[in-house]
Amino acid sequence: MEKITTKFMRPQKVLLDIYTNLGFKMEGVLPDYVQDQKGHDQDMVVMAAPLGELRSAHNFIGNWLDDDHSSIGAGEM
Repeated sequence: MEKITTKFMRPQKVLLDIYTNLGFKMEGVLPDYVQDQKGHDQDMVVMAAPLGELRSAHNFIGNWLDDDHSSIGAGEM
Protein backbone atom coordinates (compact mmCIF):
# COMPACT_ATOMS: atom_id res chain seq x y z
CA MET A 1 0.00 0.00 0.00
CA GLU A 2 1.48 3.33 -1.06
CA LYS A 3 -1.31 5.81 -0.40
CA ILE A 4 -4.50 6.19 1.58
CA THR A 5 -7.63 7.60 -0.03
CA THR A 6 -10.67 9.10 1.67
CA LYS A 7 -14.06 10.10 0.27
CA PHE A 8 -16.75 12.24 1.87
CA MET A 9 -19.57 14.63 1.00
CA ARG A 10 -18.54 18.23 0.37
CA PRO A 11 -20.70 19.74 3.17
CA GLN A 12 -18.47 17.98 5.73
CA LYS A 13 -16.04 20.91 5.95
CA VAL A 14 -14.60 19.70 9.26
CA LEU A 15 -13.40 16.52 7.53
CA LEU A 16 -11.78 18.59 4.80
CA ASP A 17 -9.85 20.53 7.45
CA ILE A 18 -8.83 17.39 9.35
CA TYR A 19 -7.60 15.53 6.28
CA THR A 20 -5.83 18.62 4.92
CA ASN A 21 -4.01 19.03 8.24
CA LEU A 22 -2.96 15.38 8.06
CA GLY A 23 -1.38 15.94 4.65
CA PHE A 24 -4.13 14.73 2.32
CA LYS A 25 -4.40 16.49 -1.05
CA MET A 26 -7.52 16.97 -3.14
CA GLU A 27 -7.67 14.43 -5.96
CA GLY A 28 -11.07 15.39 -7.29
CA VAL A 29 -14.70 16.30 -6.75
CA LEU A 30 -17.55 14.27 -8.22
CA PRO A 31 -20.52 16.66 -8.65
CA ASP A 32 -23.89 15.43 -7.37
CA TYR A 33 -22.43 11.93 -6.92
CA VAL A 34 -24.12 10.93 -3.63
CA GLN A 35 -27.31 11.69 -1.75
CA ASP A 36 -27.46 12.76 1.87
CA GLN A 37 -29.94 11.39 4.40
CA LYS A 38 -32.57 13.88 3.23
CA GLY A 39 -32.24 12.79 -0.38
CA HIS A 40 -30.36 15.88 -1.56
CA ASP A 41 -27.61 15.44 -4.13
CA GLN A 42 -24.16 16.22 -2.78
CA ASP A 43 -20.69 16.42 -4.30
CA MET A 44 -18.21 13.75 -3.25
CA VAL A 45 -14.71 14.92 -2.33
CA VAL A 46 -11.82 12.52 -2.96
CA MET A 47 -8.52 13.12 -1.16
CA ALA A 48 -5.34 11.05 -0.91
CA ALA A 49 -2.04 11.06 0.95
CA PRO A 50 1.15 9.03 0.48
CA LEU A 51 1.59 6.58 3.34
CA GLY A 52 5.12 7.84 3.97
CA GLU A 53 3.86 11.36 4.62
CA LEU A 54 1.12 10.09 6.92
CA ARG A 55 3.67 8.35 9.11
CA SER A 56 4.83 11.83 10.19
CA ALA A 57 1.31 12.40 11.57
CA HIS A 58 1.34 9.02 13.31
CA ASN A 59 0.61 10.40 16.79
CA PHE A 60 -2.60 12.03 15.56
CA ILE A 61 -3.82 9.08 13.51
CA GLY A 62 -3.10 6.38 16.05
CA ASN A 63 -1.14 3.20 15.76
CA TRP A 64 -3.25 1.41 13.13
CA LEU A 65 -0.45 2.23 10.63
CA ASP A 66 1.85 -0.09 12.57
CA ASP A 67 -0.68 -2.93 12.38
CA ASP A 68 -0.41 -3.28 8.56
CA HIS A 69 -4.06 -2.44 7.87
CA SER A 70 -4.91 -2.44 4.18
CA SER A 71 -8.24 -0.67 4.60
CA ILE A 72 -10.20 1.36 7.11
CA GLY A 73 -13.85 0.74 7.86
CA ALA A 74 -16.43 3.46 8.35
CA GLY A 75 -15.86 5.39 11.53
CA GLU A 76 -12.39 3.96 12.20
CA MET A 77 -10.51 7.16 11.49
